[in-house]
Amino acid sequence: MWFFKNEQIKDEELQAVLNVGIYAPSPNDQAWHFKVIQNRELLAWLNCEAKEIVKQYKPLKELANNEGFNIFYEVPTVILVSGEEAIAIESDCAAATQNMLLAAEPIGLGYAGLVLCWWLLVARGLKNI
Repeated sequence: MWFFKNEQIKDEELQAVLNVGIYAPSPNDQAWHFKVIQNRELLAWLNCEAKEIVKQYKPLKELANNEGFNIFYEVPTVILVSGEEAIAIESDCAAATQNMLLAAEPIGLGYAGLVLCWWLLVARGLKNI
C-alpha cells in the first residue's frame, strides 16, 4: 500500500520536475503535453469517471467497485503526460516521464503509475482537462 502526503507541493518543486520533463530526448519535436491538476474537485470527478469506465472490464471490475479506492491515491497534484499523434509518441512520453520521476525522487516527491487514467482519456476523449 502506498501512502502520500496530503499537502500541496511547492511551486518551485513542480516547476523543477516539469523542466526536466521538457528536456527529455524526442525525435518528434517534443510532441508531449503535461497537464498539471491540483483542483481536488476535478481529481474527484476524474476518479469517479475512470472507475465507471473500467467497471465493464472483468479484471478491473472489483477494483472499480471499491468505494475506498482512489485512482490518484488522494494526492493533491497529478501530472498527466500525453502526446500528439506521432511515430513512437509513447516512447517520447515515457522518456519525459522518466526524467520527471528521476527529478522528483531526490526532492522527496512520490510517484504512482496511473494506468486507469489512460482508460479515462481514451474512452471519454478528455483532451481538454
